[in-house]
Amino acid sequence: MAHVGAEIPNDMGANSTFMFYDLHVDYGLLEHFVPFVELNAFHYLSGGDGSRKVRTDAGTLTVKQATQALKLQPFEGLDYANLGSDNVGGHFIATLGIGARIPLGRHASLGGAYEFPLTNRRDVFRQRFTASVTLEF
Repeated sequence: MAHVGAEIPNDMGANSTFMFYDLHVDYGLLEHFVPFVELNAFHYLSGGDGSRKVRTDAGTLTVKQATQALKLQPFEGLDYANLGSDNVGGHFIATLGIGARIPLGRHASLGGAYEFPLTNRRDVFRQRFTASVTLEF
């Protein structure tokens, strides 16, 4: 299963523009165990202007001011949040997820996965565990 999409903001200054790609492959080894692998990628086409406000211990700053105060390179929020960071156009992040799904009859399943970055650029992404409950009607 493959998925391609884009986030194109109404306000190009406040938000970044990016494309995302997902590829999911699974194979039922046993009747009640379906392992899978997922490849996910984010490609930033353009950044915002860094003007989004964030609350910090130092007071309210823009994303750009907070990034500079922390001496960080511009970064984005991937599928967590669109920060509108400046200078992120061209950034590319790829991750790999490995997990399994356990069918619970014809209309339900439980699943879980561990996902980690494949690229040196990670932005806010380090790793994540995901759990799911799926009901089909």
